[in-house]
Amino acid sequence: MEDSNFSRRFHFVPGGNQDSAIQELIFTAVEFVSDLGEFPRSKTIRDQIQYVSKHFRTNDLVLPIPQARKDFSKAKQAWELGQTGSIRAINEALRFCPRTQSLVCELYLKRAIISYQDGYYENAKEDLVEALLVLDAKNFILEPETVFRIHHKLAQCWSKLKIFSQAVRSLRTALVQLADCNFGQSEKSQFENMIQESIDKLSKKTDSKRKVSPREGLSLSDPKPDNPCLSQAIAIVNSSHKGRFAIADRKINCGEVIVIDEPVVSLMNPDDEKLMDDLCAHCLRQCSNFQHPCPRCSTTAFCSLECRSQSQLVHGFECKVNLNQIRLENTSDSFRVFLTWKAVIQIGLEEFKRLYRKVGRDLNEPENDQERMFQMMTHERERHIEAHIKYIIVALYLHKLLEKAGVCTSDRLDWELVEAIHHLLQVQDVNTHPILGLCDEGGRSSEVGLAKVGNAINVNIGSFINHSCNPNTCRINFGRKSVLVATRTIPTGQEISDIYSMHYSEIGRQERRNWLKSMFFFECSCEACEGHWPTYEELDTNGIEPNVMEDLKQVESGIFHALKRQDFDTAFQLHVKDVHILEKAVREPNRIYISVRNSLQFCLWKKYGHF
Repeated sequence: MEDSNFSRRFHFVPGGNQDSAIQELIFTAVEFVSDLGEFPRSKTIRDQIQYVSKHFRTNDLVLPIPQARKDFSKAKQAWELGQTGSIRAINEALRFCPRTQSLVCELYLKRAIISYQDGYYENAKEDLVEALLVLDAKNFILEPETVFRIHHKLAQCWSKLKIFSQAVRSLRTALVQLADCNFGQSEKSQFENMIQESIDKLSKKTDSKRKVSPREGLSLSDPKPDNPCLSQAIAIVNSSHKGRFAIADRKINCGEVIVIDEPVVSLMNPDDEKLMDDLCAHCLRQCSNFQHPCPRCSTTAFCSLECRSQSQLVHGFECKVNLNQIRLENTSDSFRVFLTWKAVIQIGLEEFKRLYRKVGRDLNEPENDQERMFQMMTHERERHIEAHIKYIIVALYLHKLLEKAGVCTSDRLDWELVEAIHHLLQVQDVNTHPILGLCDEGGRSSEVGLAKVGNAINVNIGSFINHSCNPNTCRINFGRKSVLVATRTIPTGQEISDIYSMHYSEIGRQERRNWLKSMFFFECSCEACEGHWPTYEELDTNGIEPNVMEDLKQVESGIFHALKRQDFDTAFQLHVKDVHILEKAVREPNRIYISVRNSLQFCLWKKYGHF
């Protein structure tokens, strides 16, 4: 078959100079369709999709699937470095080592011993459990002495974790394994006596309840019965001018957690591609030291067996197209389109299409977050022709990748699915939140560094919380979840606001408004914009009474010392006190408000956020 007109225009060169093959493919395809000059703007979306698709051959909108296979030679090379006790070397060896090789068990045992010595008993336990899972697959036979060591060390971990019943089970299994070990009779007897004594001793103990860390235990004190992501302090109201938005249904105190939003879909997509090796592909927490790699590909790891298990269904399809390798070969911005691709897999083809069919037809309140996501704003009418063409091109490209992953079982285009993908791409474009994480700032106790680690669609924050250039909340992440915390007292009836762009103190009014208009299709009318509030450099601290300034200095001194000793709970309470002093005595805008807000944000990230 002769080349299509498009294939003569776009040539993919493996290992070429293209910064992003996806971006280049989409840009060239949009340019190609635009040059035809016949795009049916007034026709239905189905007609537009069919018009675009007829100008491309089957494989025009396809890029080669990158390779990310296991490689035993790379694993052995990394293992040789890992013999010195380097956790990173062991992690790399685990990523590349096929699970059909006995080296996998040796790697997990080695890392477990290091973790146990360093006091990370939970991590050591997970490694030993993983080693036994691999062993149960019966792809190889380990020496009895190694199997004995795994069970014996696992018993020690359970004991340190105060789960004594499990420790006894592991000791009894170790006792059985001991019979096959090639130890001398004297050594065997010593082991038998020692293990039996431990069994007798631990059998009399009661298991302890697992302690929950403050971050794991973070929850709303009064969740709404019909929407547990929102506090009962929030009321959702409607207006013809603003649509749906959130207001305080009672006085909300500074520091109060009012929204905890679990995203409908999230995507590991750091700005810095080097972070791909250090993040859990499921919860997006940092896992540079303790990783459980995907059994199939060499580019994906998880922070725990639980995360790997929860991600198994979705990641199975990601593996077939080596999704994380695609990110490594493209920019973060172009890779973001896979948020919609992942949503199709998570929701399922038929349900995905059903949700799309309800858009604009069902006027009832959405029954769940998935329905709410499809009902979110697209601003389709405000977009120019090139944007419409781009979404169609991307939808066709993602449909082809769904075929490659085995999600679509037919080789024929599913027109309704392409329409649904096209719709959600537009939703995604104006309703995606970055997932941020704390990054190392060299141990400095008064600064917080944030790195973008992924993207998410948070339907509750996105649907109900509007923008302000001077918001009364702060949004932080722990893992994939987004948490909204009040950064001042919000009186009953006042609108609750988030921030989509830079704070008024950081960038001028017109530049902020232009950016918001181009990205989110609205003209900001917050108090900072309407009041022409100046940026930080143009503000002063005048108008603060000396006695108020003295009170603020005393509180800030306490905050400084609390942060220095990493006591974030005390620092947080003092920040709340700082805000109350300001609210009673100082009018906005004022530099001191901005300084206190920035310091409070830092404290909240240190208290709740993690990376």
